[in-house]
Amino acid sequence: MVFVKDGMRKTPRSSERKSKLPGVAINVFFVTLIVLGLATTLYTCRQRLNSSGLYRSSYEGKIVDKSATIIESRSGSGMRYSLSIIAPDGLPFEVAVDREIYERARVGMLIKKDSSGVKLDEHIVGAGESLERK
Repeated sequence: MVFVKDGMRKTPRSSERKSKLPGVAINVFFVTLIVLGLATTLYTCRQRLNSSGLYRSSYEGKIVDKSATIIESRSGSGMRYSLSIIAPDGLPFEVAVDREIYERARVGMLIKKDSSGVKLDEHIVGAGESLERK
């Protein structure tokens, strides 16, 4: 058996202690990235379940504006199509739609989305008219 005195023990060098810092920083970065990913997923799911935000599972109202936005990223560019809608209760909101619905939609039309899909009413509703379908 070998006995080592306290004074003879090797103390870690400062370079050995510093080498652990990048590993900790990488771990913190990845944990933060995972938490942000989960938060984004939960937020989007909440919007779909509560029918709020751009990605509502169901909505109804009158189209008051439409917009197409160019989106660019490292993986390429694309378009995001959205419609501004006023609900029958008078509250405005915006929804994301695909290109086909965007091209068919006209300002003043009634729109409804439910589990069966998106329906556009060809009748243009004027400023004083009711949003109720006939």
